[in-house]
Amino acid sequence: MCDQRPYVCEGGFAKVKLGYHSLTGDRVAIKIMDKKALGEDLPRVRTEIAALKQLSHQHVCKLYQMYETEHKFYMVLEVLCQYSTLPVCQLY
Repeated sequence: MCDQRPYVCEGGFAKVKLGYHSLTGDRVAIKIMDKKALGEDLPRVRTEIAALKQLSHQHVCKLYQMYETEHKFYMVLEVLCQYSTLPVCQLY
């Protein structure tokens, strides 16, 4: 379930919303990336996504799930407020 508030963070080609895991109720960050805006960086982003799928480290947000449509990537990520200075932590 995705939070109905506006985007928490916005960048050049990505936006982040808060969401909640439907079974556990845990908070998650949903990073939405526009493929068209990625342009020449699209192959690099695909490589980073593949690396995140394999990576498990206490100081790196865990990638729970990745969805891809024709125009966008949706990355469901762990929220790590204790290490982050992002505005997502200021909402709680």
